Amino acid sequence: MKLIDIEKLLRWAYCEELIKDKPQRTGPAPVKSAWASVGSFAELLTRVDDNRYGVLPDLDSEGEPHPDAVCVHHAVARLDGRGIVLSRKWNPMPELMKFESYADQALDQARSVLVRTGANGVPVLRQSLSVLVRKVAVLGHAPDGAGECPELKALTGANGAPIGFREVVEHSVGPFGEVREFAYEVDDGWDARRKGLKPGAYFKFQLSPDPIPVLVERGEFALYRMALDELAENLRGKLSEFEPVATRRSWRPWDGGMGADWSGGVFGRILKGVNSAEVT
Repeated sequence: MKLIDIEKLLRWAYCEELIKDKPQRTGPAPVKSAWASVGSFAELLTRVDDNRYGVLPDLDSEGEPHPDAVCVHHAVARLDGRGIVLSRKWNPMPELMKFESYADQALDQARSVLVRTGANGVPVLRQSLSVLVRKVAVLGHAPDGAGECPELKALTGANGAPIGFREVVEHSVGPFGEVREFAYEVDDGWDARRKGLKPGAYFKFQLSPDPIPVLVERGEFALYRMALDELAENLRGKLSEFEPVATRRSWRPWDGGMGADWSGGVFGRILKGVNSAEVT
């Protein structure tokens, strides 16, 4: 029995063995639209044809996929049947919290990119976990979440000058003599000549650079890292020639790997429940 790192096992399965699976057709080839092929390309960033394992088949290969590789694929596919728990305390960038409401808004938007509300109000991943694992195996690159904490900066225009906002209140008389008040916001509150705000004007701020892409990538890494542990555990003792070894990847590669298991309180029990979901 050969010991093998779980990520090396995944790469071997999807890049060397499962590509040997030839398209099986018993009748005329189905007619596909051009957009159908584009959709498959976008899913794995590689052309996925009729290979049932989601990889481009090598038509020149000889033999059949190794049984261990097929077993690996089935274990990966079963990841999609696991429950999802996305903690409301999830925050892979704690230093962001000094920005208070701006941080809360960024975290909420990152959550909405990672998770959506499915049938019956059950939260589900927007990107299938099995697709994430296969994509990393094929491309050989896992999300690393690299990125610095942003700064809070005033909104600026195309010329780089800050944008000043002010509220304008107008009044009108209704058909029965009643006074109506209308308030709206305009963006002419910056006095370019005086290099300052007009009376009553104010700035609006935003986090720069936008932290949402980094937050999402760190969330995807947490999912991927947890999936690796799940696969190593589920495949142990199930293969004929290989024995998977748990990954030694850090839980926090973006800050030098400080800290141990980072799953608790992040995605909680995302791989533990079966067909269940909970938001805490």
